[in-house]
Amino acid sequence: MDHMELAKSPSSYLLSHHGVYRESSSTTKLRVVFNPNVVDTSGNNLSQVLHVGPKLQLDIQNILVSFRLYPVAITCDVQAMYRCILVAPEDRAVQHIFWRKDSSQEILEYELKTVTFGLPPSPYLAQRVIQQLAHDEKDKFPDAAQVLENSIYVDDIVSGSDDVASAIHLRNQLCALLKAGGFELRKWASSHQEVLADLSSELCETPHPLGSTESVKVLGIQWCPPSDSFRYSVSVNPEMKVSKRSVLSVISSIYDVNGFLSPVIVYLKIFLQKLWLNKEDTWDTPLPDHLHNQWCKLLAELGLLSNVDIPRYILGVRGSPVQLVGFADASHNAYAAVVYLRVAQSPVQVNLVRAKTKVAPLKVQTINRLELCAALLLAKVINSLSFLIEKLAITDIYLFSDSKTVLSWLRTQPHLLKTFVANRVVQILEWTDPAHWHHVSSENNSADSASRGLTPSQLLENQLWFHGPPFLLLESICEKLLLN
Repeated sequence: MDHMELAKSPSSYLLSHHGVYRESSSTTKLRVVFNPNVVDTSGNNLSQVLHVGPKLQLDIQNILVSFRLYPVAITCDVQAMYRCILVAPEDRAVQHIFWRKDSSQEILEYELKTVTFGLPPSPYLAQRVIQQLAHDEKDKFPDAAQVLENSIYVDDIVSGSDDVASAIHLRNQLCALLKAGGFELRKWASSHQEVLADLSSELCETPHPLGSTESVKVLGIQWCPPSDSFRYSVSVNPEMKVSKRSVLSVISSIYDVNGFLSPVIVYLKIFLQKLWLNKEDTWDTPLPDHLHNQWCKLLAELGLLSNVDIPRYILGVRGSPVQLVGFADASHNAYAAVVYLRVAQSPVQVNLVRAKTKVAPLKVQTINRLELCAALLLAKVINSLSFLIEKLAITDIYLFSDSKTVLSWLRTQPHLLKTFVANRVVQILEWTDPAHWHHVSSENNSADSASRGLTPSQLLENQLWFHGPPFLLLESICEKLLLN
């Protein structure tokens, strides 16, 4: 790919490198990893002296939410993006390596000519080039330019269109725009196979078996194009030694960026918190028998998460009114917030959009204060969805809590409240309006399961979590509020 050449002169710094083999990769199984953190004789390393540049990366959570707004989904990635971007010759001196094709040859010093994976400024340089390319070509390819501005994460493009014809048009625009910058697109996937019909199999993503279906990875999430839904694949080693280290490892391995599995994740985190109560145990101390047995039962159930099926498309009939509906709840163990997108079509459609949980602090708090923390968490989630509110022009937002005390605090002047309460009330009212907040009974509070935690088997049976309470299916939420 002409990404390196023999160095014209030796450099005072040489990059170390090694190969990483990934059997699961559908394209490049063996990748070269460069390490700029190796210190020189003076104790410095390359990472310390290179300017990182401002953050240009889009929020991965928001990209995945936006991905759910298109009837026809398309994904692809930029082939060897870093290696398609040349570094100015005067800046290549710190990109020297030793290399030889086999052990019989002399070791020579080479200079890397392109943006190098692993160096601190590389993400900024790549994103800045893509942004500039989109700006330069937006008059010729307006749809593709908009996608590059709003729907790309590193080298992964995650977007869609209203129908197959416009999706094919967008695909062709993306190919043409990226080609103008010397980039090629590959690993195409779509919810509608007609979009890919005229592409060679080499350019399409190779799906992997996932239970009874097939899936491709989209920003770390398993997406099944045949069913157009998100799924989970959780694999654990039942033979691993059970300790704090292995428990944390299992919890960290479950990637759930928008919180669809929050009731299970918080259940696991509550269990982990129990382990820290015994300060004498180290990271690798075996757990006591009762905790060991409890953890083994949990491990045995984690495979059930592969049965969780989250619809990708959530907008229903185009042009239907949409609302955001949120719930907050707390228990002595944790507090939680969950938000749904409600499409007021016939029949009404309700889908989980985002959820957040926090384990309650070990220092005992009153349940009212924890309920207030849950309301603040819900306000933060709503604020994080401001891009969605703007994109869909959402005007109706309904937020529910089963704590009448919290609802009373939100309608009280902050200077009349105690400091702990007043500070949080002010924060909540920065992001939401008091008119958004309403009371809901505990049995209809969707956040209840995420504040107490559920095992995987319990989650699969809990429709309240995935689709909200039955009153959301009424023709108008106002009917529920009037009934109250």
